[in-house]
Amino acid sequence: MANELQRIISAFIQFLFVIILPYIWWFVTVGGKVPFMEWIGLKAVKRVKTLQLILWIIGGFLLFTAFSIFIFPLTRSIETATSVFSDMGLKALPSILIYSFLQTSLPEELLFRGFLLKRMANHMPFVFANTIQAFAFGLLHGVFFASVVSLDVTFFIIF
Repeated sequence: MANELQRIISAFIQFLFVIILPYIWWFVTVGGKVPFMEWIGLKAVKRVKTLQLILWIIGGFLLFTAFSIFIFPLTRSIETATSVFSDMGLKALPSILIYSFLQTSLPEELLFRGFLLKRMANHMPFVFANTIQAFAFGLLHGVFFASVVSLDVTFFIIF
């Protein structure tokens, strides 16, 4: 339990660090004209057809699975952030959920898609802005592996 509490506190502190820069940017540029949560992208999504949504989810799952088949063998012997949870069994589930949602995906989505992508898309075509933020995201993750894997594996992780 203490480990989960420590992860929650760590995730909260990380979230605050990630949200401070966008909040300052929002305050200086648009202030009260647009609510911050909407400006950063935290708003209700438009409903799409259920079948279309299910197909996108299945397609994304299959694409991620195919990518994982190639990348996991290349990084199997490397100590990663998720290595902490190996051999812990089901008791690691709360920690895994806290780590995966609160400490990684939420701050990353807010920073890369909610802040960088939205700001860049205001000044250039969406395709270019999305490519730049995706490259920055890949670079951030690939650079951590650069010292422990070959250059081609690092490029594979980045792209």
